[in-house]
This record gives sequence, structure tokens and C-alpha cells, in this order.
Amino acid sequence: MNLNLQKFDKNAVYYENCKDKGIHYMTGGISDKLLMLDGSRDIIDAQEIFFRTFAKRLVHLDGEPGTAHLMKSVHEAMECSLYQVYADVYGYVNQDSVIIDILNELQKTDVNGPILKNAKGRMYSASENEDVVNENNRSTWCSVRALETGVCVPILQSGANARSMSRDMKLSNTSQVFNKFIDNLVAIQTVRFMYAMIYIEATRACPAIKNCLEMSNIECDMYKTENMYDVIEQTALYAKTFCIQCATSDIPCVSVYTALCEYHFWKQTKTPMNFIAALRI
Repeated sequence: MNLNLQKFDKNAVYYENCKDKGIHYMTGGISDKLLMLDGSRDIIDAQEIFFRTFAKRLVHLDGEPGTAHLMKSVHEAMECSLYQVYADVYGYVNQDSVIIDILNELQKTDVNGPILKNAKGRMYSASENEDVVNENNRSTWCSVRALETGVCVPILQSGANARSMSRDMKLSNTSQVFNKFIDNLVAIQTVRFMYAMIYIEATRACPAIKNCLEMSNIECDMYKTENMYDVIEQTALYAKTFCIQCATSDIPCVSVYTALCEYHFWKQTKTPMNFIAALRI
């Protein structure tokens, strides 16, 4: 069964239907060299040779049906959000191939990994594609799950919002803007800020994802060795500069704006949400 077209909360129904017929139901998600599985551990151990034909590393999550499906959705949301970061940087450099210089420098940092490698490879052909993006259902389901459970993941949601905005209306008098404030160091440190912020949101949505990063598409040294909050404190000023330069040049940077807003919420002793609370009394 192709679960790419199914929401993860349907798995409980499939599990019961299979159970009635004596079938062991389980779901799995592949991310680069990682295979995430749920269901019976005995079944996984008995079929390990088979499962290892799909990936080098196996992670058994738990016995609950659909856990791996949920984990894959969070993985997809992380991937889409990280790619949106590179899209924001692409806009910051005026959609110019000069971004390759920044990506080359990033490969020397702790964010180097499959996402960066793939982003670098695709930048050469980006200008040939239309400015319209389709939805990724799995990453959208992660946002829906967060809303249903009251978990705050605005950056993960911003990626889905950006894809929707690409299909939305355009004003009649459009023009292409230009950023004259390009600073490679600002862009590099902003990317590091975003990697840390996205990690925090993803682990907030699904704490078990911490054990499902090694050998996956979103693996990088930062996620293995760094304290995310330390990285954020070290790089927040660069992200703020990035946003100011984009705003001055009328360049949308959807994910970075969102992340900086979330960060400033953390830093405030008291936010204006007391006004919203007052409206509901």
C-alpha cells in the first residue's frame, strides 16, 4: 500500500482490518540510508535481511501502527523547511548563481549533509523552472498533527504556506526587486540559525525523531554535536540582519521571518498575547 497518499491516522483502521485476517500490519519510511519501522519487533528481527535490502540502518520505533508513517511526515516537513531556507537565501542573492559560493562555504560548516548537497545540485537548474510549487501532503500532515495536538511549529508550517503562496494571486503591477546588501557571512550564519530552529520544532512535534537522523536525508554534524540553543544565540543577530536586508529590498524570506518571530517570542519576558487572552474573557 502506498502511504504517500494516506494520512497517518488511517493506520489504526488498517491495523484492525489486517488483524482480523491474521496479517501483521506495519508501516515504514525511508530517508536516504535510513529505514524507520513500527510494528512487531519479532517480525522485524525475523525479516531483517529483507529490510536491509532497502537501507543500511534500521530503526524500530514502537509497536503502534502508523508511528513510522508519522515519523516520515515529520522528516518530510523538516526537509521541506530546510529547502525553504535555501530558497530564502536564493532570493536574498537576487536568484543569482552567486549562491553557489555560499553553498560551497556552507559545506565547510556543521550543516553539511544530503540536504545541502541536493540543494546545491538543484540550484543550477532552478531558473529553468516555473515559480509555482505543488503541495507535499506528508509535510502538510505534520502541520495538521501539530495543530491538532497544540504543538507550536510555525517554521515547519511556513514551508507549506510558501508553497501555497506560490500558487496564489499576483498584483497587477509586479516588478523584480534587487538586494544590494548581500553578505555571504550573514547568509551562512542565517542558515545555521535556521537548521537549529527547525530541529527544535521537529523534535517538539515528535521527540523520537532525535533517534532517526543518522544516515537520513537531514543528517548533519550540527544535529550530532551541537547544543541547538547555543547555536541560535550565536547566530540570531545574523538572522535579524538577513531579515532587515530582505525587508529593505522587498524580498520575501518566509521561513527566516517566521523563525525570527518565534525566537523573539522566546526572548520576551511578556508578549502582547495578554491582549488576545483579554479578548476571550
